Amino acid sequence: MRALKISPRVGALARRLWTWARDLVYTRRVFSTTNIVVVALGALWFAAEVTLSVRRRADPARSRAADRSTFWILTAVILGFSATGLALGVAGVGFVPAFYPELAWTGVSLTVAGITLRWTAIHTLKQFFTVNVAISSDHRVIQHGVYRLMRHPSYTGGLLGVLGVGLAFCSWASTVVLFIPMTIALLHRIRVEEAALREGLGAAYADYCRRTARLIPWIY
Repeated sequence: MRALKISPRVGALARRLWTWARDLVYTRRVFSTTNIVVVALGALWFAAEVTLSVRRRADPARSRAADRSTFWILTAVILGFSATGLALGVAGVGFVPAFYPELAWTGVSLTVAGITLRWTAIHTLKQFFTVNVAISSDHRVIQHGVYRLMRHPSYTGGLLGVLGVGLAFCSWASTVVLFIPMTIALLHRIRVEEAALREGLGAAYADYCRRTARLIPWIY
């Protein structure tokens, strides 16, 4: 039986891949406390959002015109770019060791703060919160709690959360992939949602818009 011959180039590539994988697994980038914490937080958050999308979705026939497919756009962005951003973070792509671990713990704190803000906003809206844009017959403007200063605090919380995840990995690549596509998708969703609310709630919502910011109090 002839021995299997391996090209020197293939052998060199295999050795490089093995070295990269070994260093990745046995360095702090994979099994660091911050990585474990943020992956656990992300998994719990994802499970909660999936449950929310099942339980709090308005009748598609009623919301189709108002939503303009933003639910599906957001779903695609969340699934695609979240998976990519998490993979980049765990793999250590774009890792910035100079800011570790301070930036990583800052990211964990932002993730917790963002999730808390988002779910506080959802709880405040109660029955008026739906994952797709829809105006109910008894809909009214909610102006108390976190809605006193911001019109879309649940989106602010979501953006803080994904920004925190990227920073928790201390990875510029993960941060960019998680934060920028989500921001673009949510800004589109906000335009669609506010148009529906202005049409459905009239002067009451227009007045509320004049007194509040979209995402960042007193700024935007």
